[in-house]
Amino acid sequence: MAFEESNRIKGIIFFILSCFIIIIGFSVTFQRFNIKNNTLAMDWKTFWPSIQGGKLIYIPLDGLRFPPWSMIPFIPLGYFSLKTSWGVLAGISVIISILSVPTSKNKIIYWLSIILLVLSYPSLRNLADGNMEAIVVGGILLVLVGFRIKNPYVLTLGALLGTIKLQEVTLLFLGIGILIIKKWDLAKWLKTGILFSLIVGLSLLWRGKEWFFALFGPNYAKYTSSIIDVSITGALSRLGFESLYLSLILILFVSISSLYIFLTNSTHINRLKVGFLVAASILVAPYAAGNSIFTVLSFGIIPYFQMNNIIGGFLIILVNLPFFLNQELIYNYSSYYWTIFLFFCWVLFGFTLLHRNNEFNSNSSEGKSPIEIEHIY
Repeated sequence: MAFEESNRIKGIIFFILSCFIIIIGFSVTFQRFNIKNNTLAMDWKTFWPSIQGGKLIYIPLDGLRFPPWSMIPFIPLGYFSLKTSWGVLAGISVIISILSVPTSKNKIIYWLSIILLVLSYPSLRNLADGNMEAIVVGGILLVLVGFRIKNPYVLTLGALLGTIKLQEVTLLFLGIGILIIKKWDLAKWLKTGILFSLIVGLSLLWRGKEWFFALFGPNYAKYTSSIIDVSITGALSRLGFESLYLSLILILFVSISSLYIFLTNSTHINRLKVGFLVAASILVAPYAAGNSIFTVLSFGIIPYFQMNNIIGGFLIILVNLPFFLNQELIYNYSSYYWTIFLFFCWVLFGFTLLHRNNEFNSNSSEGKSPIEIEHIY
């Protein structure tokens, strides 16, 4: 017992030191990059001024648009220089990416999954841009842990971080919220709801007015249905389909069918269900950019690759296709590509989950444990 405890402590120390080395390594390396007059750190260049000096200031146009409750842990980055804070964020993102990969009995597949995720086009694009996609992934991971161990504090922390990009988690957190009400004791889910609402409410009293204006003011007019918008509404608008009814029908169809599949035979939440609802959330959002593909890759495509190397490998090839396209094609047509890709993933994940539900019903009637079916996915 003492030997196991000693190994556990050594493991924790090794993990902390590894994280420290990764973050320092990225911070030092990023100092060498020239970020003037190019697209390197293009997102962080707009985010960092809003937290410079440890403050939180919302700039009406081309500034920070993340909610104040999610930004609180990142305000200290404003005390560092632009390049240093960009490197720290990149290091944190890589650590979260590695931790997000599901373990596998096949060690080769496990390490290959880490490499394919960290070195993927969406991952490298987010590191180069200085975007916060990995924070969404980290938040969802905490929500899953909190849901599994029924801990209101862990789940609340995950929800506060995950909602840094509301457009990616709206349907997911709605579905999880329904499951919490159905499966948790009244006291626990009430505590979770009150704690989350209290923190969100106080942060809105603090910076809510400025955030709303940054979110729905000039930024909304500039980016919604723009050339980088990958949502259903954005794609239809650029194609000339301005019908509100068509957009509403598609949004309702994707939302309702997604929640139905997510909640059917919901013994627990698996990663494919998460990737499925994240893809759906992005599709039905008023606005979403191509950066959000990283979260679908983390929770949908990588687990699918571990489950089915052929189909999952094909998805990984598709997600890395922009590596081989010129910048003009990427700029003009990548949003259409990502919308189609998201819809394809949504359909594939949905049919897979429906098949799992049918398999679950069949095996449950034969007396087999749900765990035998669930662990595969």
